Amino acid sequence: MTNSISNNDSVEEIIKKAKPDYLENLYLLKKKIQLEDIPKIEKERILQKIDFAIQRINTPLENWNKIRYILIPFGILIIFPKSGELESDKFEKYGFIKKEKEKYIFSTIGFVMYIAIGIIATRIL
Repeated sequence: MTNSISNNDSVEEIIKKAKPDYLENLYLLKKKIQLEDIPKIEKERILQKIDFAIQRINTPLENWNKIRYILIPFGILIIFPKSGELESDKFEKYGFIKKEKEKYIFSTIGFVMYIAIGIIATRIL
């Protein structure tokens, strides 16, 4: 983990600097910043950004997205989004680590479900 975080760093940059053990490194960094002798306003801004980073990493996938990834595994039909950016790319770019992991879990569940339906359908027919 890179120890140098400045007031100018964005939440995304803070998350990238916290790799590979995101939460553990951010909590350690938060304790370190609290003990440092820097101006109070700057310290509060940095701590707020760290809190935002922790919150962003822990944000779970919404229920409708879970259903969508089960019904459409790996976003096969989501090729041309309105913003021109794939949703999975946004998860990675903006540091939604938990959302990205859950996307793969629910897509795998959906993929297995379709295979099971195919096997059951061939047995019945």
